[in-house]
Amino acid sequence: HRQEYYIEVWIEKAALFHIVRPVVEKYCRRLLCCKGYNSVTFQADFYNRAAEALQYGQKPVVLYFGDWDPSGVDMFNAGIQTMIEELGLVQTDFYRCGINPEHFHLLQADPVPLKPSDSRTKKFIKKHGTTAYELDAFHPKDLQYLVEESIQAFTDLEAIADDLYQEENDLD
Repeated sequence: HRQEYYIEVWIEKAALFHIVRPVVEKYCRRLLCCKGYNSVTFQADFYNRAAEALQYGQKPVVLYFGDWDPSGVDMFNAGIQTMIEELGLVQTDFYRCGINPEHFHLLQADPVPLKPSDSRTKKFIKKHGTTAYELDAFHPKDLQYLVEESIQAFTDLEAIADDLYQEENDLD
């Protein structure tokens, strides 16, 4: 537990799990798929992991990757609100790492149409406009790079290098 942060990577799309997993595992971090709105069980499990990290002196951090559409944006915000207000996870930081508007120029697909049937569409348009993308619009290498860059922002890379060096010495 030499790292200052306990990091979890949450991804909205199960189909992209295999693309993101090698990057997350490289840093020995937890990867979770959160399709749709998080269940009470999902939130309670995270609460327990976050509480344990705090006991070890680590600050819990969630790095979220999801669609840029009415549901994808609302899911993340609603999850944060529940975890802070109802579970009291005020010592946890939540970051929406992608897709965000600053990533639009990297995407390999056209925007997707907004669903008029989604009750969150009007609010989304008012706040963010009409451009929407699914997470799989990223080229896999670009998504991997974004995930790695996000993890590295909260990781003591020197401590990892020391651990790898020690591991190699132990193997010898």
